[in-house]
Amino acid sequence: MKQLIVTDRDNNAEFHLNVGDEVTLRLKVIPGTGYSWKITGFEEELLSANREPVFQKSGSQLIGGEEQQVFYFRVKSSGVGQLKFDYLRNWEKPGTALKSFTITVIAEE
Repeated sequence: MKQLIVTDRDNNAEFHLNVGDEVTLRLKVIPGTGYSWKITGFEEELLSANREPVFQKSGSQLIGGEEQQVFYFRVKSSGVGQLKFDYLRNWEKPGTALKSFTITVIAEE
């Protein structure tokens, strides 16, 4: 079993994984602004969320500073699919995201 760590630098990347592998996404966020990452699409037959997303502080202890929003997934079947996220505020309408993040997962048995 492999554990893949994905960051902001991997936007639009493609990853080859095996069933049972884990994917951890660490996306930069400034929670004091009201913005956070929301999952806008993923293939439920291909991936499952391992646990609830969490916020982790970065090295800086500044109030209102940058943190990471961390998402956990496991590959549960073979196939091809995308994980899509939008960076927006909870009260904003879909399609108004400040930025987006997407990766493609290609999974094999």
